[in-house]
Amino acid sequence: MRLIASVVSAILVASCSQSVAPQASAPASSTSGALKPSPEYKAGSATVRLVVDDDGCVLEHRGGEAEVRRLPLSLRPPCYLLTWRQPAPPRGASAESDGLPIGAVGDAMAWQYKSAGGVVTLAVIGDQIPQELRGSKLYQLREQQGLHCAGSVQGVLLKDQNVELSIKRDQIGVLCDELGLDEKEFWLLSHP
Repeated sequence: MRLIASVVSAILVASCSQSVAPQASAPASSTSGALKPSPEYKAGSATVRLVVDDDGCVLEHRGGEAEVRRLPLSLRPPCYLLTWRQPAPPRGASAESDGLPIGAVGDAMAWQYKSAGGVVTLAVIGDQIPQELRGSKLYQLREQQGLHCAGSVQGVLLKDQNVELSIKRDQIGVLCDELGLDEKEFWLLSHP
């Protein structure tokens, strides 16, 4: 099982690396301005995909037979839609919240909250790491590890066929695609 998770993780990292310039370098110039889409991911009954270009990040959402809806995010590249890289924690593992993990390895990382009206919350990280954090030991470690990191996070809130964006949590730390987020961050995104 660990081998499968490692292979899936390597594939996801490779596909994200192809669609987004690494965080340590400036975004590649795009003469055509063409958008670079990530793979599609399952999120409950919806399908989502992150599209990144030099100017911004857009989430494409399709629920059921509905047409694709494009939502511009408040994030700047680099941007990463967080995915489950390891099996989700067992349901009911968090005694502090009513969060239920949604999805499996390879799906968009999602949590559902009854206290937020049953909303399913996804997370996209983006924006450059703030200058004041670039000298930190944590940032230097993540850079040495070759992780794809960003400084801000924005939630994608799914309920039935509706989709909304949460308010961006701006420059909150060194957030890395390969590490995901703690469940408490999803709770904060889903409870304005």
